Amino acid sequence: MGSHHSANRTKAEKLLASLLTKHKISFRQNVFIEGYEFDFVLPVYRIVIEVDGLFHLSTSQQKVDTRKENILAQKGYTLIRFHNHQIYQNPEKTIQTIKSYIQQLSSLTNSPTTINDAWKESLRHLKLPQENPKKRTFLSPEEFFSSLDKD
Repeated sequence: MGSHHSANRTKAEKLLASLLTKHKISFRQNVFIEGYEFDFVLPVYRIVIEVDGLFHLSTSQQKVDTRKENILAQKGYTLIRFHNHQIYQNPEKTIQTIKSYIQQLSSLTNSPTTINDAWKESLRHLKLPQENPKKRTFLSPEEFFSSLDKD
């Protein structure tokens, strides 16, 4: 499931890798995207998980993290960050958080590309005046949308 660079992994990363494996969540570890290394990638769900230690509190690392976050956003990934102590202190909550993201993203990927097209249903019931082809009135976009809101 995970790629193996265990010599470079922190204890928190090793624990998270074992949790993901235990819960049968497919992942890759130490993955490079646009030249930056990311701790975990769940490719099926386009989720990236970063495990942060105190080093991530430094100003220089925060700048790097911001660049990494922007790259992920541009590429359509969802980023989840955990601090080391979160994984140690509550591993079950950590895995539940990840499963919650997986569930949310799965429901989006298994549905039509339009996330919410229910608003179209109310348009079907509008009684629009019949258009007289000889008399055309051109409305500005604001006037047109305002006219739709009138009963």
